[in-house]
Amino acid sequence: MLMTNNDMMKLLLCASLIFSLSCLSVPTAIAQDYFPLEKGSETTFQYTDMFSQNGLSSMVMRVGEDEKTVKGQSYLELITEMSSSGNIGFSNSSFVRMTDEGLVGLPTAASQKEELMMPSEFEVGKSWSTSQGKVEILQTDGTISTPSGSYDDCLVLETSMAGGGTLSYYQEGIGLVAMGMNQGGKFALMAYRSE
Repeated sequence: MLMTNNDMMKLLLCASLIFSLSCLSVPTAIAQDYFPLEKGSETTFQYTDMFSQNGLSSMVMRVGEDEKTVKGQSYLELITEMSSSGNIGFSNSSFVRMTDEGLVGLPTAASQKEELMMPSEFEVGKSWSTSQGKVEILQTDGTISTPSGSYDDCLVLETSMAGGGTLSYYQEGIGLVAMGMNQGGKFALMAYRSE
């Protein structure tokens, strides 16, 4: 069977429409790529000497094994433990889930309202408010060097607070790789992914 030009145009239009519709799910996948939520995964961060707090030297972020229902929604528990020489000094649980808006979460189980943690679409200059302060996307191609390695093409988020701000570097397929402080235009590495 021979295809006419009209049939070829219809086929191309149909293929283009299918491709466009398949892209509609990409934004959530992008946020997921920069903040992987694999059940049971664990990431260790090392504090730099300058920023070790009250003798704390490391931080472990762990995604819980089971989904939790909080306020009628299903979340994964994100457990953060700060420690010194293996002794836990502080532990906190927050609850996160992916939505069409991106990664949202409850800072604690008692939180009354979900907060946007990472949008589904990355646009430099985009900002939103959280209980921690104003968060803004500074770069989608940031670079950072840490004692454990260098990371290129990072998503860089700045959380502005009184007296300065924190910068968080996320690399696609890995997640959070480094955090630092931005005070008066000077950057200081605070913690970095150690494994």
